[in-house]
Order: sequence, then C-alpha cells, then structure tokens
Amino acid sequence: MKNDVKSRHIPERDILDVFSQMVSAIRYMHSRNVLHRDLKTANIFLTKEGEAKLGDFGISKIMSTRFGKKKPA
Repeated sequence: MKNDVKSRHIPERDILDVFSQMVSAIRYMHSRNVLHRDLKTANIFLTKEGEAKLGDFGISKIMSTRFGKKKPA
C-alpha cells in the first residue's frame, strides 16, 4: 500500500485488500466464538507494511455457543 501524504485518494485495490483482511480477522474470531462488539474504523490499525490489524477488544465477548450452528429440534 502506498503511503502518499499529499494525496488522500486510496486506490480501490488497497481498500479491497484491507477489507479482505478485516473479513478474514472477523471470520477467525467468530470461529473461536469471540464477538468483537465495537467494529468501527477507529479500531482498524494499519502497519507500515500495509497489514490491517483489528484492535480494542475491551467490550468483546466470548460466546458460549457456536456461530452458524443450528440447535437440534
């Protein structure tokens, strides 16, 4: 990801890359029964290498049931 301070335009490719990383992070958390509960742009951090990191798990919750699993009838 380019770090061009003069230009505030972020290429669509870079936006999609960050979005993809965030979706991957959320899927991983959900597979571990973790619910973030405070997803917003202020909690997404970008490294110098352009890697997206999800932060601020202060109000997150560990769920006791699996996501996406239906209860038996």
